[in-house]
Amino acid sequence: MKWPFAVVLMVSQAGAQPQLAPVRPKIQALYDQSTSLLVKKDLNKLGDFFIQTRTTDFTYTSPGKPNRKLPEIISSMKSVLGAYNVRKATVKIEDLKVNAASSVATITTVIELTSQSPTEKRIHTISQTVHGVDVWVQIKGSWKLKLSHVVSENLIRDGRAVTN
Repeated sequence: MKWPFAVVLMVSQAGAQPQLAPVRPKIQALYDQSTSLLVKKDLNKLGDFFIQTRTTDFTYTSPGKPNRKLPEIISSMKSVLGAYNVRKATVKIEDLKVNAASSVATITTVIELTSQSPTEKRIHTISQTVHGVDVWVQIKGSWKLKLSHVVSENLIRDGRAVTN
């Protein structure tokens, strides 16, 4: 697997762990706020929240797909997620490496949702599990997400795996 240079650099710099206890709940709270807004389908507030909690140069990377910047992500989120009913969304920090000004979180995101096809009456159930690495930086005392890298993802639709 090829990791973005920024992730490799941040992991190598995140050797000392003294701030781990106070940082983990702060970053977990940001993930929890994000997933709560997603489940509530408050996409305008979620877009505003993303702007407040991401750096201006935030980048989303996923293997085999073009890198995406924040404005594109917010626009896509509002148009695509509007068609779904998000029943559950969680982000769990599996591992966290911390140094004075940055942290690297290895995360698992699980989203369960339903959708109704416009051409069918059937309601589809979809479950997505994403394993990723997020790079957070501390700016003026606040944690901001700088890079979100998808390592792998699994999509299940109506009980069957979906392949790209």
